[in-house]
Amino acid sequence: MRVSKWLRPNALGAYLLMLSFGYSAVRYARVSLSTRAERSDTGGLRVIRVLHWQLEPGYREGLQSAIDRYNRLPHVREAGVEVRQIAVPEQVYAQFINVHLISGTAPDICVAGMSQLLGATAANARYFEPISGFVREPNPYNAPEFLPPDLPQDLKEYLRDAAWNQTFTDGMLGGWDELLQDYYAVPVSSWGTARTFYNRDLLLKVKAWMRPRLDEPWARELIEEARMVQDDSAFRGWADSDAAPDTLGRFIVFAEAARQFAAQTPGFERFSPISASNYGITTMVDRYVTPFTYRLADRLDINRDALTHSTEILGGWQAGLWDMNEPVLRDGFFDVVRWLARYYPTGFLGLDREQSTRRFINGQAIFLTTGGWDAGTLFANAEGRFEVGVMEAPMPAPGERWFEHYAGRASEADQRLGVPMSIYRRSPNKEWALDFLRFLTSFSVNQEMNAVAGWIPSIVGARPVETMRPFAPNLEGLHPSVRIQLGWMPTVGTLYNGLFPLFQSGDISYDEFAGRLEEGYGHPRTGVDRVWEDAMVRSQDQARQLERALGVLHLRIQQGGDVEDLQRQAQILLESNLRDLDGFGPHWMRERLRGE
Repeated sequence: MRVSKWLRPNALGAYLLMLSFGYSAVRYARVSLSTRAERSDTGGLRVIRVLHWQLEPGYREGLQSAIDRYNRLPHVREAGVEVRQIAVPEQVYAQFINVHLISGTAPDICVAGMSQLLGATAANARYFEPISGFVREPNPYNAPEFLPPDLPQDLKEYLRDAAWNQTFTDGMLGGWDELLQDYYAVPVSSWGTARTFYNRDLLLKVKAWMRPRLDEPWARELIEEARMVQDDSAFRGWADSDAAPDTLGRFIVFAEAARQFAAQTPGFERFSPISASNYGITTMVDRYVTPFTYRLADRLDINRDALTHSTEILGGWQAGLWDMNEPVLRDGFFDVVRWLARYYPTGFLGLDREQSTRRFINGQAIFLTTGGWDAGTLFANAEGRFEVGVMEAPMPAPGERWFEHYAGRASEADQRLGVPMSIYRRSPNKEWALDFLRFLTSFSVNQEMNAVAGWIPSIVGARPVETMRPFAPNLEGLHPSVRIQLGWMPTVGTLYNGLFPLFQSGDISYDEFAGRLEEGYGHPRTGVDRVWEDAMVRSQDQARQLERALGVLHLRIQQGGDVEDLQRQAQILLESNLRDLDGFGPHWMRERLRGE
């Protein structure tokens, strides 16, 4: 029986392609028509759309409270303007915004991130409006009539007179593009730093169970053989108290006690001391990268800019300045990683963020490390069930197993503000979008919005709600950018990120992990040499981008630019010379690492 040519597999594929194209075309037409007809569909209102993916409990409500306040302002109502938010799940946010940016139908305000078209230098220049000309002016919504009457007078005067960018706790660095030397986003919130949450009710139960059992074999093995802690009066005093583990050694001893407790107590069959997933483990182990790799990274900071670049790290490996057998790696950081993984749930690499959170809320784990963005969810769901405690990641103390490799706690002073909102370059409502962002980041509105959201305000002097205070950055400690972060390496980072979970889960030994990693570094096509080549190409591309920015600034100055344009021109010129079109920067770094 002969099959009609119209029903052959190739023809069916063509039909499906045509059907998909037709559906996309109809969908695009409908979106375009709805956008154009928006004013008539809303009774003549000029609608300002705000797109974001912050679906954490409270954030949409907090943003809506600010939107409602703005929409009620007399001058906004008189102009027929209305702001609306569009919340899209983070799983599809990148695809959603990419399509709309390319098609020219993007919302007036978009939260940067999740996509290479959001927040990347080239995309900023193409799709979003630079706002440096506005950030140096005072925010009109910080005028005295908008500020609380009980605010200290000196803070009132500062907010009234300071440039808009200087009213942000990070100087608006969360919206700064270093290569373009321009502001392209307005950060409106901070989710705070990562912290370890704990179930205080379970902690007290395990502490009570542990106290009389510190002389049992499981405890003696940790204390005497693994040298986790010194069995002295300080350790015994902590064990007799109701305090959470305050050092890394005590944390491991307590985690083992929790595992022993669960094994001997009915109803804890699915229990694990630490709730972890393929999402949360990165947050947890990242707290230990700088403390254990700082001394090694400091040796590799060739240009002394307090930032250990991937070229410095990998060039140092290629030059024989370090390898995976470094004690701070083998016996420090990676040993900590492996010990922590003992207390994760079985199959943790197959669990997602929601499953990890649910395990903690259901009392099937004592600890969960995540950022302040999850605080509202955890506090709300635990209310009436158990008390939630918050602590910083425990670090080694003198006399404990890892203290000789520990350089010190990492500072959180480089914390950038989040939820950076950018104005779409093709928006017909750019002036109103800018006005709304000023309103949103005024002292009173930003404080109230983030109080409802349960996040940290981005404005100087604004106070977070009580539950968010533990998430404020700790400014003391080592420079956080001096570190050996192998997973962030270009090209070879993919290899590391594939092997690291296998090492954590115990599927491969450290020797196999280190050997396969260094073998990959030496690969002639995909190894360190490829990283150097890519770095030189990237340096050239960035230098060209800077030259384009210089050309625009030069034209602006010729047309009567101001002092700020001259200052930016000098900054970009310096940056361009440092990068050099022929890739001299990476080349010089490589030769220095080789000692030539």
